[in-house]
Amino acid sequence: MLDSAPMDGSICLSHLSHMNYVNWAMCMEAVLLCQGYWDLFEEKVLLEDNEGPEVKRIKKRMAEARATLILGVEDAQLAHMTDPNPYTIWENLAKVHYIIVVLTAGLPPSDETVIISLNAIKPEELILNFIITCLLNEESCQNLTHTTTTATMSESGGEKPGLDAMAVTKKTGSTMTCFYCGGISHFTASCETRLKHFSN
Repeated sequence: MLDSAPMDGSICLSHLSHMNYVNWAMCMEAVLLCQGYWDLFEEKVLLEDNEGPEVKRIKKRMAEARATLILGVEDAQLAHMTDPNPYTIWENLAKVHYIIVVLTAGLPPSDETVIISLNAIKPEELILNFIITCLLNEESCQNLTHTTTTATMSESGGEKPGLDAMAVTKKTGSTMTCFYCGGISHFTASCETRLKHFSN
């Protein structure tokens, strides 16, 4: 996880991706400890509890700790770096990645796109039903792709050229089911009911 140290004494840490949270968190904790910021992650620091020049000093340390986190992640993880408090960022990363690791362990490599998309979702929206819906939608999409590919292959085999492919396309297009509202002809990702529910 830690790359070989460069000659200037700085530490090279692999960036956080959607696949390496456990190792990254351990190494990042060591980096933050060495840099003297780990106390900001042990308990949430509230600026209201401090006054005067102490607030300015704490804000500066919090900004430096946050910068260390930002520099240690891939671009896809930057959505989790918006809070000014590094403690909140650390907690959000843990929630998102543990939920994703637990629920997606053992999935085939073809589901990597859904795992990546889950990384971009706010932790409070990562509820079990939502993740299950995403996984079911991904499976449906993969089945649609497989069915269409099979239809195209049978078309090229000479049996009823064109008719099989058109029948399968019509059938798969009309049987798309939203696992959120139960409606037909759309997926959960574009479900107006779900979007209205989460916008409130």
